[in-house]
Amino acid sequence: MVAREAPDARKAGKSKGQLRRRVIIRALHDLILSKGYAETSLSDLAGSVGMSVSHLLYYFDSKEAVLEELCRKLNSRFLAEITAASDDSPEQRVAALVDHIFTGGGRPRQAHRLTVEMVALSMHRPKIREIITEFNDQWTACLTNWFEEIPRPSGISAEDAAVRVRAVLTGLVNNTQFDARLDQRRVRRLFREAILDILGVSSSHRQMGGQRPRHAPDGKEPRQMITRSSS
Repeated sequence: MVAREAPDARKAGKSKGQLRRRVIIRALHDLILSKGYAETSLSDLAGSVGMSVSHLLYYFDSKEAVLEELCRKLNSRFLAEITAASDDSPEQRVAALVDHIFTGGGRPRQAHRLTVEMVALSMHRPKIREIITEFNDQWTACLTNWFEEIPRPSGISAEDAAVRVRAVLTGLVNNTQFDARLDQRRVRRLFREAILDILGVSSSHRQMGGQRPRHAPDGKEPRQMITRSSS
């Protein structure tokens, strides 16, 4: 009779394996920041987590497989964080997005460097390109939903606004890597102002967010609006 592995033992083994996979993914994250993906060998990655190459390959079949999982996790975490406050008004969510990208987590420059590297790697790695394309589609859909609920004096469609916001962000992130004058405070301001310009909000009315009243006179919850100043 063959003894079966106890459920608790299987669960413990699975949890241990998941933990080791997370450690490996985090190690590649740190190595990309410190020396870049191309300069990181499979031996470097294995050594950084105290494993042999053959042991690491038990959890991932290649260095590129680790990269793909890192890319998925970064994208999933970003989408989860920016959609977490679903009860906020669309304006508050957009304002929180600006803060999250440029001040959130305390390490925006690292996140921007990873973004630039992932995009560069996607040029010759179809799987990374596929993962980033899916992420861009999801993020565009999220932004489009927000902008559909925000008055747009410019007359731009919600989807076009979302695409333009993404394009502005990509340009700013790329330029932060090469222009020392673009500190985080300045880039945050430029990104926020670009969103308002895209929506058609005048320069004299630059305050996003704000608290919405609990109830409108007709019993419906009103929508906080970003409006064009009459001046």
